[in-house]
Amino acid sequence: KEAVYSDKLQHYSTGRGSPGMKIYIDPFTYEDPNEAVREFAKEIDVSFVKIEEVIGAGEFGEVYKGRLKLPGKREIYVAIKTLKAGYSEKQRRDFLSEASIMGQFDHPNIIRL
Repeated sequence: KEAVYSDKLQHYSTGRGSPGMKIYIDPFTYEDPNEAVREFAKEIDVSFVKIEEVIGAGEFGEVYKGRLKLPGKREIYVAIKTLKAGYSEKQRRDFLSEASIMGQFDHPNIIRL
């Protein structure tokens, strides 16, 4: 697994960017998008999330305003993206790929998945 991860990372970092530039691994290099999500995001227990209201809609479904309260942490407001009912296999793969990309972000204004 480590070698596969290094190969994918190297593919996207070789000859690109500058010192200090962040890179990511393209989830489409994984045959199964579920594998990319497991690699870069963690599942949050639904009991820690309170969904409040729809605040918009995206390509995949509605986006909700909610609150996340993890044990030992303060409660924070979050945006919750959903996958609409009746989705196609391509939409599911794209949704999971987006989640795996978002799971690689490391910024104070972006919640780690």
